[in-house]
Amino acid sequence: MNSTEAGSLMTVVCFLISIVITLLMTPIIRKIGFNYGLLDHPNSRKQHNKPIARVGGIAIIIGILISSISTYNFFNLSSFSLNEIKIFWAITLGMSAFFILGLADDFWSLEPIPRLVLQISIAGVMWNYGVRIDNIKMDWLGLGIDNLLLTSLTSFILTSIWIVGATNAINWFDGLDGLAAGVSGISALSLIAIGLSNGQICSSVLAAALAGASIGFLNLNLYPAKILMGDGGSYLIGSSLASISILSSTTQPYGLNPLLPLLILLLPLCDMTRVIITRLSNGDSPFLPDRNHLHHKLLTIGFSERSTVHLIYSITLLLSAIALSLIFDDVLFLLLISSLTFIITLFYELRVRAKL
Repeated sequence: MNSTEAGSLMTVVCFLISIVITLLMTPIIRKIGFNYGLLDHPNSRKQHNKPIARVGGIAIIIGILISSISTYNFFNLSSFSLNEIKIFWAITLGMSAFFILGLADDFWSLEPIPRLVLQISIAGVMWNYGVRIDNIKMDWLGLGIDNLLLTSLTSFILTSIWIVGATNAINWFDGLDGLAAGVSGISALSLIAIGLSNGQICSSVLAAALAGASIGFLNLNLYPAKILMGDGGSYLIGSSLASISILSSTTQPYGLNPLLPLLILLLPLCDMTRVIITRLSNGDSPFLPDRNHLHHKLLTIGFSERSTVHLIYSITLLLSAIALSLIFDDVLFLLLISSLTFIITLFYELRVRAKL
């Protein structure tokens, strides 16, 4: 069995274990949440009208950790290089730290500035242990430059901005039942393919663990949700997607292809950027909660909650297909299917609205 076949087998095993573990753990965590009053209560910004357990991130992280660690141990972790092992643990421990920070925010509503400082600190530790953007592939610009080598300071700044930015983008995107988990699942599946194509088995296994946990969590998180992931869960999946995308999109000696992670996470990143600019232009704090996100806008113009989530899923699928088309020659069918999915979803919703 060659390395590509071994990597593919590892990702499949990890994905299946993650789904099963998360499916089993989610109802247990939901019950614990209700028993201990760990609930998300309705308010003017929330879509739900009754208390819901908000500690679903615990089920997600259990699924990720058990599946990824057991897969690596089963397939003999010692066969990987020391650098791969170091990065595996850097991502695993880093996303766990982000989860703990988010869980603390769920319980005690941390102030924005100290929370941001802690996020940058965690990203800095991950950077120090190998989760970093050191070399950026530039040939796609057509400027005659193959790649751009970064200084340590520039590498630290870009890596921290990417990890912290993506983490908060997913956190802010988690506004409707099943939205963040579904977008995470689609994005992680794309990162599996990208990682395997670049020989990044470590990132593919972690992406498989994240994809399985996200999809397994949807069983009780789709509308009407019976459990929410909370800030702990959204910080977890956001930091996971950010760090895994760095690793999976990097090849030697060319470096990181920035188009791949940017396309996959384009929707939540653009949503966060637009919201921040709007808040600042209105003289408000960029951390001020509101109902100005993409999903809120779609609800305001008449889309149902289910259709809003489905539409955003289809856009995410389309963007992921475009990203995959940049590295594979045989994904035009996937690109076509995703485009048709987006068009059909939008057309159906417009017809429904026209009848109202």
